[in-house]
Amino acid sequence: MNSSSPDGSDPTGLLDRLTLRQRLALGFSIGMMATLTVAVLFAAAFEFNARQAANLRRYNQDLTLVLQFSRAVGEMQLAASRYFSLGHGTAYEKVQSLYGEWADMQARCKREACLSIGKGAIFSDALDHLTTFHDSFLAVVENRRDILGSLESEFADAQSRLHDAAGTGDSGREFSLSDAAAMNSIHDHLTAVEAQLVAFFHSMNSDLLFSAESQLEEMRDHLDVLGAAGDTTAQGPVSADYRYILGVAYANIQRIRGYAYLVNVVMASEANEMHFLAETTAKRVLEDIDALQREIDHTRRFTALTLLASIVAVAVVALLLLRRVTLSITRPLRAVASAFRSLASGGEEPIRIRSYHEDEIGDLVTAARAFRDENTKVRQLLHDYEALNASLEAKVDARTEELRVKAVELDRLASTDNLTGVSNRRVLDTTLGRELARAERYRVTLGVVLFDIDLFKSINDTYGHINGDKVLVRLAAVVAGVLRNTDIFGRWGGEEFMVLCPQCTLSEVTEVAKKIRSAVASADFIPGRTVTISAGVATSAPGESGEALIARVDKALYLAKASGRNCVMTSPERPTSTGAGLR
Repeated sequence: MNSSSPDGSDPTGLLDRLTLRQRLALGFSIGMMATLTVAVLFAAAFEFNARQAANLRRYNQDLTLVLQFSRAVGEMQLAASRYFSLGHGTAYEKVQSLYGEWADMQARCKREACLSIGKGAIFSDALDHLTTFHDSFLAVVENRRDILGSLESEFADAQSRLHDAAGTGDSGREFSLSDAAAMNSIHDHLTAVEAQLVAFFHSMNSDLLFSAESQLEEMRDHLDVLGAAGDTTAQGPVSADYRYILGVAYANIQRIRGYAYLVNVVMASEANEMHFLAETTAKRVLEDIDALQREIDHTRRFTALTLLASIVAVAVVALLLLRRVTLSITRPLRAVASAFRSLASGGEEPIRIRSYHEDEIGDLVTAARAFRDENTKVRQLLHDYEALNASLEAKVDARTEELRVKAVELDRLASTDNLTGVSNRRVLDTTLGRELARAERYRVTLGVVLFDIDLFKSINDTYGHINGDKVLVRLAAVVAGVLRNTDIFGRWGGEEFMVLCPQCTLSEVTEVAKKIRSAVASADFIPGRTVTISAGVATSAPGESGEALIARVDKALYLAKASGRNCVMTSPERPTSTGAGLR
Protein backbone atom coordinates (compact mmCIF):
# COMPACT_ATOMS: atom_id res chain seq x y z
CA MET A 1 0.00 0.00 0.00
CA ASN A 2 1.19 3.55 -0.76
CA SER A 3 2.52 5.25 2.33
CA SER A 4 1.37 8.70 1.29
CA SER A 5 -1.95 9.97 2.58
CA PRO A 6 -4.95 10.32 0.25
CA ASP A 7 -4.56 14.10 0.02
CA GLY A 8 -0.84 13.90 -0.74
CA SER A 9 0.35 15.41 2.59
CA ASP A 10 3.69 14.40 4.05
CA PRO A 11 3.28 12.03 7.00
CA THR A 12 6.77 12.94 8.37
CA GLY A 13 5.81 16.55 9.23
CA LEU A 14 6.61 18.21 12.58
CA LEU A 15 3.02 18.03 13.83
CA ASP A 16 2.93 14.28 13.29
CA ARG A 17 5.84 13.86 15.72
CA LEU A 18 3.95 15.56 18.54
CA THR A 19 1.84 13.74 21.00
CA LEU A 20 -1.88 14.44 21.28
CA ARG A 21 -1.39 16.45 24.50
CA GLN A 22 1.40 18.46 22.88
CA ARG A 23 -0.82 19.15 19.90
CA LEU A 24 -3.67 20.22 22.19
CA ALA A 25 -1.29 22.43 24.24
CA LEU A 26 0.06 24.01 21.06
CA GLY A 27 -3.45 24.64 19.79
CA PHE A 28 -4.48 26.13 23.17
CA SER A 29 -1.40 28.42 23.19
CA ILE A 30 -2.12 29.58 19.67
CA GLY A 31 -5.74 30.18 20.64
CA MET A 32 -4.75 32.23 23.70
CA MET A 33 -2.29 34.31 21.68
CA ALA A 34 -4.92 34.88 19.02
CA THR A 35 -7.47 35.83 21.71
CA LEU A 36 -5.02 38.26 23.31
CA THR A 37 -4.28 39.78 19.91
CA VAL A 38 -7.97 40.18 19.19
CA ALA A 39 -8.50 41.77 22.64
CA VAL A 40 -5.71 44.29 22.02
CA LEU A 41 -7.14 45.10 18.62
CA PHE A 42 -10.58 45.53 20.13
CA ALA A 43 -9.23 47.91 22.79
CA ALA A 44 -7.32 49.98 20.23
CA ALA A 45 -10.32 50.12 17.92
CA PHE A 46 -12.61 51.12 20.80
CA GLU A 47 -10.31 53.95 21.91
CA PHE A 48 -9.89 55.22 18.34
CA ASN A 49 -13.65 55.07 17.74
CA ALA A 50 -14.23 57.00 20.96
CA ARG A 51 -11.95 59.82 19.77
CA GLN A 52 -13.56 59.85 16.35
CA ALA A 53 -17.03 59.86 17.90
CA ALA A 54 -16.06 62.89 20.03
CA ASN A 55 -14.82 64.71 16.91
CA LEU A 56 -18.01 63.75 15.10
CA ARG A 57 -20.13 65.18 17.92
CA ARG A 58 -18.09 68.41 17.77
CA TYR A 59 -18.61 68.68 14.02
CA ASN A 60 -22.33 68.05 14.43
CA GLN A 61 -22.47 70.82 17.05
CA ASP A 62 -20.66 73.13 14.63
CA LEU A 63 -23.13 72.22 11.89
CA THR A 64 -26.09 72.83 14.20
CA LEU A 65 -24.69 76.26 15.17
CA VAL A 66 -24.20 77.26 11.52
CA LEU A 67 -27.68 76.06 10.52
CA GLN A 68 -29.20 77.96 13.46
CA PHE A 69 -27.39 81.09 12.33
CA SER A 70 -28.59 80.66 8.76
CA ARG A 71 -32.15 80.16 10.00
CA ALA A 72 -31.85 83.25 12.24
CA VAL A 73 -30.62 85.32 9.27
CA GLY A 74 -33.66 84.21 7.26
CA GLU A 75 -35.99 85.09 10.15
CA MET A 76 -34.35 88.50 10.56
CA GLN A 77 -34.64 89.21 6.83
CA LEU A 78 -38.31 88.14 6.85
CA ALA A 79 -39.07 90.22 9.95
CA ALA A 80 -37.34 93.26 8.41
CA SER A 81 -39.40 92.85 5.24
CA ARG A 82 -42.60 92.65 7.31
CA TYR A 83 -41.67 95.80 9.14
CA PHE A 84 -40.84 97.72 5.97
CA SER A 85 -44.03 96.52 4.23
CA LEU A 86 -46.54 96.62 7.09
CA GLY A 87 -44.84 98.64 9.82
CA HIS A 88 -45.53 95.97 12.48
CA GLY A 89 -43.84 96.70 15.80
CA THR A 90 -43.53 92.97 16.52
CA ALA A 91 -41.41 92.58 13.40
CA TYR A 92 -39.06 95.33 14.63
CA GLU A 93 -38.82 93.64 18.04
CA LYS A 94 -38.14 90.29 16.34
CA VAL A 95 -35.15 91.76 14.49
CA GLN A 96 -33.82 93.32 17.68
CA SER A 97 -34.29 90.09 19.68
CA LEU A 98 -32.51 87.91 17.11
CA TYR A 99 -29.65 90.39 16.78
CA GLY A 100 -29.26 90.48 20.58
CA GLU A 101 -28.94 86.71 20.74
CA TRP A 102 -26.34 86.49 17.99
CA ALA A 103 -24.46 89.58 19.20
CA ASP A 104 -23.83 87.66 22.41
CA MET A 105 -22.67 84.71 20.30
CA GLN A 106 -20.33 87.06 18.40
CA ALA A 107 -18.79 88.28 21.65
CA ARG A 108 -18.35 84.69 22.87
CA CYS A 109 -16.75 83.63 19.58
CA LYS A 110 -14.24 86.47 19.92
CA ARG A 111 -13.29 85.23 23.39
CA GLU A 112 -13.09 81.56 22.41
CA ALA A 113 -13.21 79.78 19.08
CA CYS A 114 -16.76 78.74 18.17
CA LEU A 115 -15.68 76.49 15.33
CA SER A 116 -12.51 74.69 14.40
CA ILE A 117 -9.62 76.47 12.71
CA GLY A 118 -10.44 77.50 9.13
CA LYS A 119 -14.20 77.47 9.55
CA GLY A 120 -14.19 79.82 12.58
CA ALA A 121 -12.80 82.73 10.52
CA ILE A 122 -15.55 82.39 7.93
CA PHE A 123 -18.21 82.20 10.62
CA SER A 124 -16.74 85.25 12.34
CA ASP A 125 -17.00 87.19 9.06
CA ALA A 126 -20.66 86.14 8.84
CA LEU A 127 -21.25 87.51 12.37
CA ASP A 128 -19.55 90.80 11.37
CA HIS A 129 -21.96 91.06 8.41
CA LEU A 130 -24.78 90.50 10.89
CA THR A 131 -23.72 93.71 12.69
CA THR A 132 -23.64 95.57 9.38
CA PHE A 133 -27.09 94.22 8.51
CA HIS A 134 -28.44 95.39 11.88
CA ASP A 135 -26.87 98.86 11.52
CA SER A 136 -28.38 99.16 8.04
CA PHE A 137 -31.75 98.06 9.42
CA LEU A 138 -31.66 100.78 12.12
CA ALA A 139 -30.66 103.36 9.50
CA VAL A 140 -33.54 102.27 7.25
CA VAL A 141 -35.98 102.43 10.18
CA GLU A 142 -34.88 105.99 10.99
CA ASN A 143 -34.92 106.93 7.29
CA ARG A 144 -38.42 105.45 6.95
CA ARG A 145 -39.74 107.55 9.82
CA ASP A 146 -38.16 110.71 8.39
CA ILE A 147 -39.51 110.05 4.89
CA LEU A 148 -43.05 109.30 6.10
CA GLY A 149 -43.01 112.52 8.17
CA SER A 150 -41.60 114.46 5.24
CA LEU A 151 -44.22 113.09 2.87
CA GLU A 152 -47.02 114.08 5.21
CA SER A 153 -45.77 117.60 6.02
CA GLU A 154 -44.09 118.69 2.76
CA PHE A 155 -46.83 117.44 0.44
CA ALA A 156 -49.45 119.11 2.65
CA ASP A 157 -47.49 122.38 2.38
CA ALA A 158 -47.16 121.89 -1.39
CA GLN A 159 -50.93 121.38 -1.72
CA SER A 160 -51.50 124.54 0.30
CA ARG A 161 -49.18 126.57 -1.88
CA LEU A 162 -50.78 125.16 -4.99
CA HIS A 163 -54.18 126.29 -3.67
CA ASP A 164 -52.85 129.75 -2.89
CA ALA A 165 -51.20 130.00 -6.32
CA ALA A 166 -54.48 129.11 -8.00
CA GLY A 167 -56.17 131.94 -6.12
CA THR A 168 -53.70 134.77 -6.81
CA GLY A 169 -52.43 134.05 -10.33
CA ASP A 170 -48.94 134.92 -11.60
CA SER A 171 -48.23 138.68 -11.38
CA GLY A 172 -51.91 139.33 -10.81
CA ARG A 173 -53.19 138.03 -14.15
CA GLU A 174 -56.48 136.20 -14.39
CA PHE A 175 -56.49 132.44 -15.10
CA SER A 176 -58.10 131.29 -18.29
CA LEU A 177 -60.15 128.08 -18.62
CA SER A 178 -57.06 126.22 -19.91
CA ASP A 179 -55.03 127.52 -16.96
CA ALA A 180 -57.69 126.26 -14.56
CA ALA A 181 -57.63 122.84 -16.22
CA ALA A 182 -53.83 122.78 -15.91
CA MET A 183 -54.10 123.71 -12.23
CA ASN A 184 -56.56 120.89 -11.62
CA SER A 185 -54.24 118.43 -13.42
CA ILE A 186 -51.30 119.63 -11.31
CA HIS A 187 -53.34 119.06 -8.17
CA ASP A 188 -54.33 115.54 -9.33
CA HIS A 189 -50.77 114.60 -10.28
CA LEU A 190 -49.40 115.91 -6.97
CA THR A 191 -51.99 113.86 -5.08
CA ALA A 192 -51.16 110.77 -7.19
CA VAL A 193 -47.41 111.21 -6.58
CA GLU A 194 -47.97 111.37 -2.82
CA ALA A 195 -50.25 108.31 -2.84
CA GLN A 196 -47.83 106.24 -4.91
CA LEU A 197 -44.86 107.15 -2.71
CA VAL A 198 -46.81 106.15 0.40
CA ALA A 199 -47.93 102.91 -1.27
CA PHE A 200 -44.31 102.15 -2.10
CA PHE A 201 -43.56 101.82 1.63
CA HIS A 202 -46.21 99.10 2.00
CA SER A 203 -45.30 97.05 -1.06
CA MET A 204 -41.70 97.97 -2.02
CA ASN A 205 -42.88 97.72 -5.61
CA SER A 206 -40.45 99.62 -7.84
CA ASP A 207 -43.20 100.14 -10.45
CA LEU A 208 -44.79 102.64 -8.05
CA LEU A 209 -41.62 104.79 -8.17
CA PHE A 210 -41.62 104.75 -11.97
CA SER A 211 -45.31 105.68 -11.95
CA ALA A 212 -44.65 108.54 -9.52
CA GLU A 213 -41.88 109.88 -11.78
CA SER A 214 -44.20 109.66 -14.77
CA GLN A 215 -46.86 111.62 -12.85
CA LEU A 216 -44.20 114.16 -11.91
CA GLU A 217 -43.16 114.65 -15.54
CA GLU A 218 -46.78 115.23 -16.57
CA MET A 219 -47.16 117.71 -13.71
CA ARG A 220 -44.04 119.52 -14.94
CA ASP A 221 -45.58 119.77 -18.43
CA HIS A 222 -48.68 121.40 -16.94
CA LEU A 223 -46.48 123.81 -15.00
CA ASP A 224 -44.71 124.71 -18.26
CA VAL A 225 -48.12 125.49 -19.74
CA LEU A 226 -48.76 127.96 -16.93
CA GLY A 227 -45.30 129.46 -17.54
CA ALA A 228 -44.14 128.89 -14.01
CA ALA A 229 -41.81 125.90 -14.03
CA GLY A 230 -40.45 126.58 -17.47
CA ASP A 231 -39.62 130.27 -16.89
CA THR A 232 -36.38 130.23 -14.94
CA THR A 233 -36.23 134.09 -14.87
CA ALA A 234 -39.70 134.49 -13.42
CA GLN A 235 -39.55 136.06 -9.98
CA GLY A 236 -43.25 136.17 -9.07
CA PRO A 237 -44.54 134.50 -5.90
CA VAL A 238 -46.63 132.00 -7.87
CA SER A 239 -43.56 130.91 -9.91
CA ALA A 240 -41.69 130.36 -6.65
CA ASP A 241 -44.54 128.22 -5.37
CA TYR A 242 -44.47 126.11 -8.51
CA ARG A 243 -40.72 125.65 -8.18
CA TYR A 244 -41.17 124.72 -4.51
CA ILE A 245 -43.83 122.11 -5.41
CA LEU A 246 -41.54 120.51 -7.99
CA GLY A 247 -38.63 120.58 -5.58
CA VAL A 248 -40.68 118.84 -2.88
CA ALA A 249 -41.73 116.07 -5.26
CA TYR A 250 -38.22 115.52 -6.71
CA ALA A 251 -36.55 115.65 -3.28
CA ASN A 252 -38.91 113.06 -1.79
CA ILE A 253 -38.43 110.73 -4.74
CA GLN A 254 -34.65 110.95 -4.33
CA ARG A 255 -34.92 110.26 -0.60
CA ILE A 256 -37.16 107.27 -1.30
CA ARG A 257 -34.69 105.99 -3.89
CA GLY A 258 -31.98 106.15 -1.23
CA TYR A 259 -34.32 104.31 1.16
CA ALA A 260 -34.98 101.62 -1.49
CA TYR A 261 -31.24 101.30 -2.12
CA LEU A 262 -30.61 100.61 1.58
CA VAL A 263 -33.43 98.03 1.70
CA ASN A 264 -33.01 96.28 -1.65
CA VAL A 265 -29.25 96.55 -2.13
CA VAL A 266 -27.36 97.09 1.12
CA MET A 267 -29.46 94.97 3.45
CA ALA A 268 -30.12 92.33 0.78
CA SER A 269 -26.43 92.06 -0.05
CA GLU A 270 -25.52 91.74 3.63
CA ALA A 271 -28.17 89.03 4.07
CA ASN A 272 -26.96 87.21 0.96
CA GLU A 273 -23.38 87.45 2.15
CA MET A 274 -24.36 85.99 5.53
CA HIS A 275 -26.24 83.16 3.82
CA PHE A 276 -23.26 82.52 1.55
CA LEU A 277 -20.78 82.46 4.45
CA ALA A 278 -23.11 80.22 6.48
CA GLU A 279 -23.51 77.84 3.55
CA THR A 280 -19.76 77.82 2.96
CA THR A 281 -19.13 77.06 6.63
CA ALA A 282 -21.82 74.35 6.64
CA LYS A 283 -20.32 72.87 3.48
CA ARG A 284 -16.88 72.69 5.07
CA VAL A 285 -18.30 71.19 8.26
CA LEU A 286 -20.15 68.59 6.17
CA GLU A 287 -16.93 67.86 4.30
CA ASP A 288 -15.16 67.32 7.63
CA ILE A 289 -18.01 65.11 8.83
CA ASP A 290 -17.90 63.12 5.61
CA ALA A 291 -14.13 62.71 5.82
CA LEU A 292 -14.37 61.70 9.47
CA GLN A 293 -17.16 59.24 8.64
CA ARG A 294 -15.05 57.72 5.88
CA GLU A 295 -12.15 57.42 8.29
CA ILE A 296 -14.41 55.74 10.87
CA ASP A 297 -15.74 53.36 8.22
CA HIS A 298 -12.20 52.57 7.10
CA THR A 299 -11.17 51.89 10.68
CA ARG A 300 -14.15 49.63 11.23
CA ARG A 301 -13.39 47.71 8.06
CA PHE A 302 -9.74 47.40 9.03
CA THR A 303 -10.67 46.18 12.51
CA ALA A 304 -13.17 43.71 11.10
CA LEU A 305 -10.64 42.41 8.60
CA THR A 306 -7.97 42.12 11.28
CA LEU A 307 -10.28 40.23 13.60
CA LEU A 308 -11.43 38.06 10.74
CA ALA A 309 -7.82 37.32 9.78
CA SER A 310 -7.02 36.38 13.38
CA ILE A 311 -10.04 34.07 13.58
CA VAL A 312 -9.14 32.52 10.24
CA ALA A 313 -5.55 31.97 11.41
CA VAL A 314 -6.75 30.18 14.54
CA ALA A 315 -9.18 28.11 12.48
CA VAL A 316 -6.48 27.20 9.97
CA VAL A 317 -4.10 26.01 12.70
CA ALA A 318 -6.87 23.93 14.29
CA LEU A 319 -7.84 22.46 10.96
CA LEU A 320 -4.22 21.56 10.19
CA LEU A 321 -4.09 19.58 13.42
CA LEU A 322 -7.30 17.70 12.64
CA ARG A 323 -6.99 17.46 8.90
CA ARG A 324 -4.67 14.45 8.69
CA VAL A 325 -6.82 12.40 11.05
CA THR A 326 -10.18 13.24 9.54
CA LEU A 327 -9.43 13.78 5.86
CA SER A 328 -8.83 10.12 5.07
CA ILE A 329 -12.29 9.36 6.49
CA THR A 330 -14.41 12.32 5.48
CA ARG A 331 -13.31 12.56 1.84
CA PRO A 332 -14.34 9.01 0.78
CA LEU A 333 -17.46 9.24 2.95
CA ARG A 334 -18.53 12.45 1.15
CA ALA A 335 -17.86 10.75 -2.20
CA VAL A 336 -19.95 7.71 -1.23
CA ALA A 337 -22.76 9.93 0.09
CA SER A 338 -22.73 11.94 -3.16
CA ALA A 339 -22.86 8.70 -5.18
CA PHE A 340 -25.88 7.45 -3.20
CA ARG A 341 -27.65 10.82 -3.63
CA SER A 342 -27.03 10.61 -7.37
CA LEU A 343 -28.38 7.06 -7.49
CA ALA A 344 -31.41 8.05 -5.41
CA SER A 345 -32.23 10.84 -7.87
CA GLY A 346 -32.03 8.41 -10.82
CA GLY A 347 -28.43 8.78 -11.86
CA GLU A 348 -26.72 5.91 -13.66
CA GLU A 349 -23.12 7.14 -13.75
CA PRO A 350 -20.44 4.54 -12.91
CA ILE A 351 -19.04 4.61 -9.36
CA ARG A 352 -15.48 5.98 -9.57
CA ILE A 353 -14.38 6.14 -5.93
CA ARG A 354 -10.86 5.09 -4.87
CA SER A 355 -10.63 3.51 -1.44
CA TYR A 356 -7.23 3.61 0.27
CA HIS A 357 -8.29 1.29 3.06
CA GLU A 358 -9.79 -2.17 3.03
CA ASP A 359 -12.33 -1.34 5.70
CA GLU A 360 -15.94 -0.26 6.10
CA ILE A 361 -15.49 2.52 3.55
CA GLY A 362 -14.47 -0.08 0.96
CA ASP A 363 -17.61 -2.04 1.80
CA LEU A 364 -19.67 1.09 1.26
CA VAL A 365 -18.11 1.62 -2.16
CA THR A 366 -18.88 -2.00 -3.14
CA ALA A 367 -22.47 -1.57 -1.93
CA ALA A 368 -22.82 1.62 -3.95
CA ARG A 369 -21.75 -0.18 -7.13
CA ALA A 370 -24.20 -3.05 -6.48
CA PHE A 371 -26.97 -0.55 -5.77
CA ARG A 372 -26.17 1.25 -9.02
CA ASP A 373 -26.49 -1.99 -11.02
CA GLU A 374 -29.82 -2.88 -9.40
CA ASN A 375 -31.07 0.68 -9.86
CA THR A 376 -30.29 0.49 -13.59
CA LYS A 377 -32.29 -2.73 -13.94
CA VAL A 378 -35.26 -1.29 -12.02
CA ARG A 379 -35.29 1.89 -14.09
CA GLN A 380 -35.30 -0.16 -17.30
CA LEU A 381 -38.25 -2.22 -16.03
CA LEU A 382 -40.02 0.98 -15.01
CA HIS A 383 -39.44 2.48 -18.46
CA ASP A 384 -40.92 -0.62 -20.13
CA TYR A 385 -43.91 -0.51 -17.78
CA GLU A 386 -44.57 3.17 -18.48
CA ALA A 387 -44.46 2.54 -22.24
CA LEU A 388 -46.93 -0.34 -21.91
CA ASN A 389 -49.17 1.68 -19.62
CA ALA A 390 -49.20 4.61 -22.05
CA SER A 391 -50.21 2.28 -24.89
CA LEU A 392 -53.04 0.79 -22.82
CA GLU A 393 -54.27 4.21 -21.74
CA ALA A 394 -54.39 5.37 -25.35
CA LYS A 395 -56.45 2.33 -26.32
CA VAL A 396 -58.80 2.81 -23.37
CA ASP A 397 -59.28 6.51 -24.22
CA ALA A 398 -60.06 5.67 -27.85
CA ARG A 399 -62.56 2.98 -26.82
CA THR A 400 -64.17 5.30 -24.26
CA GLU A 401 -64.61 8.04 -26.87
CA GLU A 402 -66.13 5.53 -29.28
CA LEU A 403 -68.62 4.38 -26.63
CA ARG A 404 -69.47 7.98 -25.73
CA VAL A 405 -70.26 8.82 -29.37
CA LYS A 406 -72.43 5.71 -29.67
CA ALA A 407 -74.22 6.52 -26.44
CA VAL A 408 -75.00 10.03 -27.70
CA GLU A 409 -76.27 8.61 -30.95
CA LEU A 410 -78.42 6.02 -29.14
CA ASP A 411 -79.86 8.72 -26.89
CA ARG A 412 -80.70 10.82 -29.94
CA LEU A 413 -82.32 7.85 -31.70
CA ALA A 414 -84.27 7.00 -28.56
CA SER A 415 -85.69 10.51 -28.21
CA THR A 416 -85.99 11.72 -31.83
CA ASP A 417 -88.33 10.67 -34.63
CA ASN A 418 -86.10 9.14 -37.28
CA LEU A 419 -88.03 10.63 -40.22
CA THR A 420 -88.90 14.19 -39.17
CA GLY A 421 -86.14 14.87 -36.63
CA VAL A 422 -88.61 16.11 -33.97
CA SER A 423 -89.29 14.46 -30.59
CA ASN A 424 -90.86 11.00 -30.72
CA ARG A 425 -93.81 9.66 -28.75
CA ARG A 426 -91.64 8.36 -25.91
CA VAL A 427 -90.32 11.89 -25.26
CA LEU A 428 -93.84 13.31 -25.55
CA ASP A 429 -95.20 10.80 -23.01
CA THR A 430 -92.40 11.58 -20.55
CA THR A 431 -92.70 15.35 -21.06
CA LEU A 432 -96.50 15.24 -20.73
CA GLY A 433 -96.27 13.59 -17.30
CA ARG A 434 -93.59 16.03 -16.11
CA GLU A 435 -95.45 19.14 -17.34
CA LEU A 436 -98.77 17.94 -15.84
CA ALA A 437 -97.04 17.50 -12.45
CA ARG A 438 -95.53 21.00 -12.68
CA ALA A 439 -98.88 22.51 -13.74
CA GLU A 440 -100.52 20.84 -10.73
CA ARG A 441 -97.75 22.11 -8.40
CA TYR A 442 -97.88 25.71 -9.58
CA ARG A 443 -101.66 25.72 -10.23
CA VAL A 444 -101.41 26.57 -13.91
CA THR A 445 -102.76 24.82 -16.99
CA LEU A 446 -100.96 22.80 -19.65
CA GLY A 447 -102.18 23.31 -23.24
CA VAL A 448 -102.16 20.39 -25.72
CA VAL A 449 -102.57 20.57 -29.50
CA LEU A 450 -103.12 17.29 -31.40
CA PHE A 451 -103.32 17.53 -35.17
CA ASP A 452 -102.97 15.29 -38.23
CA ILE A 453 -102.81 15.74 -42.00
CA ASP A 454 -106.14 15.74 -43.78
CA LEU A 455 -106.58 12.93 -46.33
CA PHE A 456 -102.97 11.82 -45.91
CA LYS A 457 -103.79 8.34 -47.22
CA SER A 458 -104.82 9.83 -50.55
CA ILE A 459 -101.45 11.62 -50.73
CA ASN A 460 -99.63 8.34 -50.25
CA ASP A 461 -101.91 6.60 -52.77
CA THR A 462 -101.61 9.37 -55.35
CA TYR A 463 -97.97 10.53 -54.99
CA GLY A 464 -96.37 7.52 -53.35
CA HIS A 465 -94.98 6.91 -49.87
CA ILE A 466 -91.69 8.68 -50.60
CA ASN A 467 -93.50 11.95 -51.34
CA GLY A 468 -95.72 11.24 -48.34
CA ASP A 469 -92.61 11.07 -46.14
CA LYS A 470 -91.39 14.35 -47.67
CA VAL A 471 -94.73 15.94 -46.74
CA LEU A 472 -94.25 14.80 -43.13
CA VAL A 473 -90.69 16.23 -43.05
CA ARG A 474 -91.82 19.52 -44.60
CA LEU A 475 -94.76 19.73 -42.21
CA ALA A 476 -92.47 19.29 -39.18
CA ALA A 477 -90.20 22.10 -40.42
CA VAL A 478 -93.14 24.49 -41.06
CA VAL A 479 -94.70 23.85 -37.64
CA ALA A 480 -91.36 24.22 -35.80
CA GLY A 481 -90.92 27.62 -37.45
CA VAL A 482 -94.10 29.10 -35.90
CA LEU A 483 -93.83 27.65 -32.38
CA ARG A 484 -92.49 29.47 -29.32
CA ASN A 485 -89.27 28.50 -27.56
CA THR A 486 -91.23 27.07 -24.63
CA ASP A 487 -93.45 24.78 -26.75
CA ILE A 488 -92.62 21.03 -27.04
CA PHE A 489 -93.27 19.62 -30.52
CA GLY A 490 -93.21 15.92 -31.52
CA ARG A 491 -94.63 13.23 -33.73
CA TRP A 492 -97.41 11.30 -31.99
CA GLY A 493 -97.68 8.57 -34.61
CA GLY A 494 -98.25 8.22 -38.35
CA GLU A 495 -99.46 11.59 -39.64
CA GLU A 496 -100.44 12.78 -36.14
CA PHE A 497 -98.34 15.42 -34.30
CA MET A 498 -98.63 16.91 -30.83
CA VAL A 499 -97.62 20.28 -29.33
CA LEU A 500 -97.36 20.79 -25.53
CA CYS A 501 -97.75 24.42 -24.42
CA PRO A 502 -96.78 24.89 -20.72
CA GLN A 503 -98.60 27.58 -18.70
CA CYS A 504 -101.12 28.41 -21.47
CA THR A 505 -104.83 29.08 -21.16
CA LEU A 506 -107.36 27.57 -23.56
CA SER A 507 -107.53 30.74 -25.62
CA GLU A 508 -103.72 30.95 -25.85
CA VAL A 509 -103.24 27.35 -26.93
CA THR A 510 -106.13 27.72 -29.42
CA GLU A 511 -104.29 30.68 -30.95
CA VAL A 512 -101.15 28.53 -31.26
CA ALA A 513 -103.18 25.82 -33.06
CA LYS A 514 -104.65 28.38 -35.44
CA LYS A 515 -101.17 29.69 -36.30
CA ILE A 516 -100.05 26.13 -37.05
CA ARG A 517 -103.12 25.47 -39.26
CA SER A 518 -102.64 28.75 -41.16
CA ALA A 519 -98.89 28.16 -41.67
CA VAL A 520 -99.48 24.64 -43.02
CA ALA A 521 -102.29 25.75 -45.33
CA SER A 522 -100.12 28.47 -46.87
CA ALA A 523 -96.96 26.33 -47.22
CA ASP A 524 -95.84 24.59 -50.43
CA PHE A 525 -95.70 20.80 -50.21
CA ILE A 526 -96.57 19.12 -53.54
CA PRO A 527 -97.15 21.08 -56.75
CA GLY A 528 -100.88 21.22 -57.48
CA ARG A 529 -101.87 19.82 -54.08
CA THR A 530 -102.79 21.81 -50.96
CA VAL A 531 -102.02 20.14 -47.65
CA THR A 532 -104.18 20.99 -44.64
CA ILE A 533 -104.48 19.82 -41.06
CA SER A 534 -107.24 19.35 -38.52
CA ALA A 535 -106.41 20.10 -34.89
CA GLY A 536 -107.90 19.46 -31.49
CA VAL A 537 -107.09 21.66 -28.49
CA ALA A 538 -107.50 21.11 -24.74
CA THR A 539 -106.04 22.34 -21.45
CA SER A 540 -105.42 20.30 -18.31
CA ALA A 541 -107.83 20.31 -15.39
CA PRO A 542 -106.81 19.99 -11.71
CA GLY A 543 -106.17 16.35 -10.83
CA GLU A 544 -106.60 15.16 -14.42
CA SER A 545 -104.34 12.35 -15.66
CA GLY A 546 -102.39 12.38 -18.88
CA GLU A 547 -104.60 9.66 -20.41
CA ALA A 548 -107.75 11.66 -19.69
CA LEU A 549 -106.24 14.84 -21.17
CA ILE A 550 -105.14 12.99 -24.34
CA ALA A 551 -108.61 11.43 -24.63
CA ARG A 552 -110.24 14.89 -24.54
CA VAL A 553 -107.89 16.42 -27.08
CA ASP A 554 -108.36 13.35 -29.32
CA LYS A 555 -112.12 13.88 -29.18
CA ALA A 556 -111.61 17.52 -30.16
CA LEU A 557 -109.50 16.33 -33.17
CA TYR A 558 -112.23 13.90 -34.15
CA LEU A 559 -114.74 16.77 -33.95
CA ALA A 560 -112.50 18.88 -36.25
CA LYS A 561 -112.44 16.02 -38.78
CA ALA A 562 -116.19 15.68 -38.57
CA SER A 563 -116.62 19.46 -39.04
CA GLY A 564 -115.10 19.43 -42.53
CA ARG A 565 -111.34 19.32 -41.79
CA ASN A 566 -108.80 22.22 -42.04
CA CYS A 567 -110.07 23.67 -38.77
CA VAL A 568 -109.38 23.83 -35.00
CA MET A 569 -111.77 22.48 -32.38
CA THR A 570 -111.44 22.86 -28.61
CA SER A 571 -112.40 20.57 -25.79
CA PRO A 572 -114.22 22.00 -22.74
CA GLU A 573 -111.90 23.17 -19.92
CA ARG A 574 -113.53 20.65 -17.57
CA PRO A 575 -113.63 16.95 -18.55
CA THR A 576 -117.08 15.53 -19.44
CA SER A 577 -118.59 12.47 -17.83
CA THR A 578 -117.43 9.07 -19.06
CA GLY A 579 -120.43 8.29 -21.20
CA ALA A 580 -120.99 11.75 -22.69
CA GLY A 581 -119.57 10.99 -26.14
CA LEU A 582 -119.19 13.45 -29.02
CA ARG A 583 -121.96 15.48 -30.43
